[in-house]
Amino acid sequence: MSTMLESPAVANEQQVAHHQEQLRTQGYTIFHDLISPEHLAAIRASIDAHLVGQAETPDRQQYHGANLVAWDPAFCAVAADPLLLATCEGLLGDDCILSSCNLGARLPGCTPQNLHRDTGIWGGAMPFMPFPIGIQTAWCIDDFTLENGATRLVPGSHIDPAEVTPGSGIQAIAPAGSVIAFDCQAYHAGEANRSNALRRGVLTLYIRSWIKPQTDHKRSFPADLIATASPQVLRLLGFRRQSPVELPDGTSVIIPAPSATYFYDNPEPWAY
Repeated sequence: MSTMLESPAVANEQQVAHHQEQLRTQGYTIFHDLISPEHLAAIRASIDAHLVGQAETPDRQQYHGANLVAWDPAFCAVAADPLLLATCEGLLGDDCILSSCNLGARLPGCTPQNLHRDTGIWGGAMPFMPFPIGIQTAWCIDDFTLENGATRLVPGSHIDPAEVTPGSGIQAIAPAGSVIAFDCQAYHAGEANRSNALRRGVLTLYIRSWIKPQTDHKRSFPADLIATASPQVLRLLGFRRQSPVELPDGTSVIIPAPSATYFYDNPEPWAY
């Protein structure tokens, strides 16, 4: 496992405003050169090591992996990138968290996905919301091209509850090291990989803090990484404002971590 890789400390306010405006109006934006060469090399090595002996999805479309932030600190460093995080916080609140950090490696010869919104992960009870509830990000670990199945997006669908025509929209072309961010209510799909090479991508979904995450990161994050993770990463993983476990003696506990807090400021809010 590599040592923790650091991200720059400050986000450019003008760049943040530009990406937020694109997400509000068209439903997507592209961060070019966001992943440093060092992080990109570490992420590629980690993905390739985990793919050894891994099974393809049953439909032979892609390799899938979950909870990548527990694989290597490089994933945490990119997830907490100041520009990316400031952009998401401005739309989701400064207490937003990670829902998931998953591998989507599209196999050569795979067919297009159906256009869909990512709100389906919460089931049919999740209504269409008139404001952003999540920002999905696709990290381009390889170049995203027309040939290898760059993500298809339908601009404007994030603010329109109507269904869309199959095949509509545009493909987000971006070089390796870029991050494609889009509103999770926007219609999108992975396209066909017509190349003869695997196209590696990482899908990291940021959500409002009051929405249930897809992965319970705090229960599966390695203790050695907890000890070295930044406060931003620990917040993203759900260690802040935890729902406590109530013990038979009337006390309650949370999963310990630096800067971990209870859901309420007072650990025993009912003890007046």
